[in-house]
Amino acid sequence: MIRLLLPPVAILLLYSCGRSAPANVAATVNGRAITYADLDKQYESQFGSLSERPGDDQVVIQRLEVLRTLIDNEIMLQRAEKMGLLAVDSDVEAKFTEMKAPYTQEEFQKQLTQRKVSAEELKAQLRR
Repeated sequence: MIRLLLPPVAILLLYSCGRSAPANVAATVNGRAITYADLDKQYESQFGSLSERPGDDQVVIQRLEVLRTLIDNEIMLQRAEKMGLLAVDSDVEAKFTEMKAPYTQEEFQKQLTQRKVSAEELKAQLRR
């Protein structure tokens, strides 16, 4: 019985060794990588301003939630691309202007700094 299982298991192990993901990739969605840098940036944006540092277990749970959200967003973006439903520059600019409107330039910049995101990164998020 063991002799029968050994060749297929060995083939699977060799195949998986040759196809490991790069060390900086947290997940791959239909060939598109979500990097740990993307994950870290999104995590900091969502949870970086917490006054109390959560425990290690809570951090792991939060990071998994953020990763799941990034994966879901990538899936939706890929579906939108397939359907030809991409945001145009004028739509992105209009939404950006709408978000910026209630603030002075200084206040808006402070909001971006607190969320650890640049204006260009925010526009890229709006495009998605």
